[in-house]
Amino acid sequence: MKKALIGLFFILLSSYLLAQPNQLEYDYDVSYYKLDLEVTNTSTYIEGWVTIKANVVGNPLDTFVVELTDSLTVDSVYIDNINHSFSHINNEIIIPLSSTISLGTGFSTRIYYYGNAPTIPAFNNHLGGLVNSLDITYDKEVTWSFSEAFYAKYWWPCKQVIGDKADSVDFFITTDTLLTPASIGKLNNIVTLSGGKHRYEWSTRHPFPYYMIFFAVSEYQEFSFYAYPENKDSILIQCFFYDSACWNYYSDWMTDAKNGIEYLSDIYGQYLFADEKYGYCAVPFNDHENLTITSMRPDFETFRIYHCLGHQWFAGNVTCENYRDIWVHEGFASYTEYLCMREFSGELAAYLSLQWSHNNVMSSPGGSVYVPVAEEWNQDRLYDHRLTYWKGELLLHMIRFQLDNDSMFYDVLRSFNTLYSGGNATGLDFKAVLENVSSIDFTDFFDQWYFGEGFPTYDIVYYVQNDSLTIISTQTTSTPITPLFTIPMEYRIMGYNIETTLRLYQTQNVQTFTIYFPDSIWDFTLDPMNWVINKEGSIVESIAEVNQDALNLFIFPNPTTGRITIKAENINKIELSDIQGKQVYTGKNTTIDLSQQPQGIYIIKVTTNKQTITKKIIKQ
Repeated sequence: MKKALIGLFFILLSSYLLAQPNQLEYDYDVSYYKLDLEVTNTSTYIEGWVTIKANVVGNPLDTFVVELTDSLTVDSVYIDNINHSFSHINNEIIIPLSSTISLGTGFSTRIYYYGNAPTIPAFNNHLGGLVNSLDITYDKEVTWSFSEAFYAKYWWPCKQVIGDKADSVDFFITTDTLLTPASIGKLNNIVTLSGGKHRYEWSTRHPFPYYMIFFAVSEYQEFSFYAYPENKDSILIQCFFYDSACWNYYSDWMTDAKNGIEYLSDIYGQYLFADEKYGYCAVPFNDHENLTITSMRPDFETFRIYHCLGHQWFAGNVTCENYRDIWVHEGFASYTEYLCMREFSGELAAYLSLQWSHNNVMSSPGGSVYVPVAEEWNQDRLYDHRLTYWKGELLLHMIRFQLDNDSMFYDVLRSFNTLYSGGNATGLDFKAVLENVSSIDFTDFFDQWYFGEGFPTYDIVYYVQNDSLTIISTQTTSTPITPLFTIPMEYRIMGYNIETTLRLYQTQNVQTFTIYFPDSIWDFTLDPMNWVINKEGSIVESIAEVNQDALNLFIFPNPTTGRITIKAENINKIELSDIQGKQVYTGKNTTIDLSQQPQGIYIIKVTTNKQTITKKIIKQ
């Protein structure tokens, strides 16, 4: 067992080390790629050549290094049309130069190669490199690529540095005339070749990250339509499906895509690739967002339509400067899901999706959205759903809450997309745009929520005396790494004659607020709209200043799909209302059936002879 664990450690360590670029790759900046490859839908065999145009930066270049799996065979290498010797080891092609290339000088490299590209286990049950499989639903074989984050080198020679975006690419794909290759950017030409083959010539003239280059080849047919964003250029939605039955199967999602890209063009700004296309192609599994095209599996979900669309703005247009700030991709794309769901499916569906994220984020106490330097090349940490996706999207939700101005929030997103269009940005770059647009200092927010770890729990005691409402809020945190979260919180106060929502800014772990409130309170709710990642400890109404322990109350299951059970001592009254304040139940029965009630959030209030405690119930 000990030997097995040691072996596993070295496998994982080797994978971690091989993901890191060779330092010599930082001595040049890629400006252009051309891929001219021949592929088929029956295997992962690939052959052809790749041209890389680059400029020398950092240090004068005496050795050119590019990444390519050892599983593929390099036939020859040319630099500025001169054949060079090379070594191919540890997934790198290392080319000593006959003469040093000085700083600022451009050069061109062409690499000829061939072989069976490997299929590599990747993150979240994906497969990286090239994948070949039968789509059993339509009896069609497909070969397609999956490159995020470190798998491009398993099918083409490239520089896997996320901060280096090439300005453009030409991608020529040769295959049998019975097959159609789908790829990124714009289809410029289809050339008929001898031997029953043809070549599809794709290109993009926009900067892009290396991992978003993609192709899929199968017996596709093209199905296309247009989206029409308001006051903007129309967008070609170019789709590659097997036949009309396949198109009909995906057609509802295509409507979602059209609606989504029109909506996002409004709130995020012009779709950068409108002069080329957006599109989809069918694959058996292993779906992924790529530059201007998303591969779709048969069990695709609507939220994935929105997520992948979001990546065209946040990954394709604005790319993270390094993988430590992958929030710029996944947090923003995940929040795109919520925004589109709210727009097209309604507030309740959107609310429940955020509640799912809240619950998952708080399923473990620690972890930051920002990826620590030591884990930058660990793909399992990069694509940790709890931190990168769910907590990442909730950070944007809390920023929107703190701004308290949706027009300003969308202005921030559009400004960020405009300022860094075609370039790279960090989380702190987004913070700078946010502060510039809003004139609000978000330093504490980013220190606590982006770089910090955990979340707060609030225990509330309140009472009304002489027309004054006193609220004593005690905040504890899930990890000592972040001992305090200074973020506004909403408190919904419902009296018999007065209803109000307070926004209070807590700057200490224990803080007392006093507000004029000339009424008795029948409902008190913390964070009623679920804006902030937080756990609600207890909410206790006291007759006077608190000198007794809070009521020990248990409600389960919560969330529930039907019945809930209440356990506490000396219950005098139980009241249950929906989020709008409409009463659903009142009495003393400690088992309440919610099966006939709609999904959503409910407020339960349990009263004894001395105090009242209020909690949220989620009906799923």
